[in-house]
Amino acid sequence: MSGYHTHMLIGAVGGLSTYKAVDLVAPSAIAMRITVANQVYPVPPVIIGSTWVVASALLALWPDIDEPRSWISHRAIHLMWLLGAILGLIFAMLVSESLIVIVMAPFFGAIVGLIGGGVFLRFLRFLSGGHRRLTHSMIVGFFLFILAGALLFIGSFVRFAALSVFPFAFAWGQMLHLVGDIVTPEGVPLLYPFSRRDIHVFPRYIAQFGELIVGISALLVGFVALWL
Repeated sequence: MSGYHTHMLIGAVGGLSTYKAVDLVAPSAIAMRITVANQVYPVPPVIIGSTWVVASALLALWPDIDEPRSWISHRAIHLMWLLGAILGLIFAMLVSESLIVIVMAPFFGAIVGLIGGGVFLRFLRFLSGGHRRLTHSMIVGFFLFILAGALLFIGSFVRFAALSVFPFAFAWGQMLHLVGDIVTPEGVPLLYPFSRRDIHVFPRYIAQFGELIVGISALLVGFVALWL
């Protein structure tokens, strides 16, 4: 398995690349505004982009939360409140232009993450079937993407489409995490629970350098994205 540094690097580069791509193709989709004293101000792109990158880097860690010895498990409570605050901020910026709502949302998100983090961690460890099982299954990722799409479609009629950001965020984080693990000698059980077979990208003699390869590749992609 790849280390947490590599997963965070892949997550950050994934967030930067998608932000740059969306900004290039459809900049209006990520243009956000806040209202202060009846005056509307655009949110600086650097704030939106930085939030996107940090959230993506943290989300790329979550599949290892079912392993008690992993880096994220030892810091789960702290990361849960931080991730809750970031997702709360993103959600608020999607649904409101009110400065009060945008300022308060991260606090509520942090509280939810702090209180729910421990319960979620215990439930996930019970449900996952062991480390590198359910949390590393592409089946779960597909389900989360489908759930996000359903919420986006249904929510467009009843005004809660922004809720789709939560399942999409975790599906996105899992996808980026799998990029870092599928290149290693251990591989990942992409079809769990239907198959326990670990799937690999590289033959074993190359896979032993898989983390190094994917880390260098992420750095190169990141440099290219910065210059777009």
